[in-house]
Amino acid sequence: MNKKIQFLIFTALFLFLITASLSCSGKGDDAASASTDPVVQTISWQADADGFLQYSTNDTALYSTGHYHTNNTIQTTMTAVEAQVKRISGYSNIGYGICFCYQDSGDSYRVLITTTGAYIILKRVSGTTYYYSGSSWTTTNPSWPSSSHLNTGFNTINDIKVVNNGSGNFDVYFNGILETSFTDSSFTGGDSGYYATVSDSSHENFPSTSADMRFKQIDPDLSTAYSVTRILWEDDGAGFVQFSTNDTNDCGNLFTHAIGSPFTPMSSVEIQVKKVTGSSHNSYGNVFCYQDQDNYYRVGITVNGYYIINKKVAGTTSYNIGGSTWYATNPSSSWPNSINLITGFGNTNNIKVVNAGGGVFDIYFNGIYETSFTDSTFTGGYNGYSAGVSAVSNENFPTPVDVRARLISAD
Repeated sequence: MNKKIQFLIFTALFLFLITASLSCSGKGDDAASASTDPVVQTISWQADADGFLQYSTNDTALYSTGHYHTNNTIQTTMTAVEAQVKRISGYSNIGYGICFCYQDSGDSYRVLITTTGAYIILKRVSGTTYYYSGSSWTTTNPSWPSSSHLNTGFNTINDIKVVNNGSGNFDVYFNGILETSFTDSSFTGGDSGYYATVSDSSHENFPSTSADMRFKQIDPDLSTAYSVTRILWEDDGAGFVQFSTNDTNDCGNLFTHAIGSPFTPMSSVEIQVKKVTGSSHNSYGNVFCYQDQDNYYRVGITVNGYYIINKKVAGTTSYNIGGSTWYATNPSSSWPNSINLITGFGNTNNIKVVNAGGGVFDIYFNGIYETSFTDSTFTGGYNGYSAGVSAVSNENFPTPVDVRARLISAD
C-alpha cells in the first residue's frame, strides 16, 4: 500500500473518531439537562411510609379537580367517621378532608379544611353541591368559617370526626373538640373516605410543586358521642315541670311553655324555678301576659343571681333592667345582680309579678320587692315558664340544660 492511500485511511479514521466523540459528548449533555426538569407524576391514593394514603399530582391536566377515595366501610346507618389529614404542599387555601354517607360521586357529605384553619361542610345531591352556611344550605360557596381548633400550616396533622346523633343531626369535631353541628336528612348512611382538591393554574405551581395531601382512617372514639335527649316541659314526678336538652341544635334558643287558662286582665302570678345543670350564662324564669311564642312578657334569672326583663312583640325582643326604658339589644353587661336571689345550681327561687295598674308591673324575688317596669303592650294572657339554651361553646354537652318550674299561684 503506497503512502498516499495510507494517509487517506489514517485521515478518515481520525475524522470518524472525532465525530463519534463529539456525538457522545452531546448526548451526555442532553441527558444531564433533562434530569433537572421536574417529572410529571400523579400518586393516586397509595400508602406512604407513615401509614397515610397519599394523593399527589403536579400534572397541569388535573388543575381545578376534586378526587374521592372511599374505604369500603359502609354503614347502613352511619354512627361515626374519623380520619387524620394533612397537606404536604400545594395551594394553602383549598380544601381537603373527609367524605361520609357516600353513595356515589354525586351524592355524599363532606367536611373540608384548609392549612390556614378554615373549614366548610358540603353535601352533594344528584350532582349539585350545597354549602352549609351555619343555619341553612346554599348553592353559593360562602365565606368559610375559621376554627381555633384546627392546626395550621403544611405537614401538620388534623383529626376530623363526624358523629351521627340521629334524626339528621351531625356533630363535627376537630382534634377532639366539638366545633359545630348541622342538620340534614338527605343521607343517613353509606361509605366513608377522603376528598382531595387540586386548585387552578393561578394558585398551583405545577410541575415544580405538587399538590400533595395525606389521609389516614381512624377507628372513631365514640366516648365523646352521646344520645341526644330532649324533655320539653314534662312532669318530673317531683311536682315540677322539666325542660331538659343536650341537643346542639337547641343552642342559642329560648323555649317557652304556657300553662292553664288566660287571665284578662292579669292580676298576679308566682312561680318557683331552679336550674339543675347547664351553663350559668343563660337565663330561665317565667312568662306572663303570654299571647303566643312571639308575644309576651318575661322575667329571666341566672344561677349567678342576675336578672333581665323581656318583652317580645311580633317576634321582636326588647330588654328592660327596671323602669320604662326598653333596649333593642341585650344589655348583657348591665344585667342587675339581686341580693334577693338564691344562687347556685339546684336551688329554687320564687318569681312573682304583680300588675299594679297603669302599665306598671312589680317584680318580687323570694317574697321581697326587687323592681318595677312600665309597659302597656299587654294587660293579660297566659302564664308559664321559660328556659334559655346557651351557645355550644358555653354548654358542656352531653351534660344537659335542665330547668324545673312549677306554678305557685295565679289570678
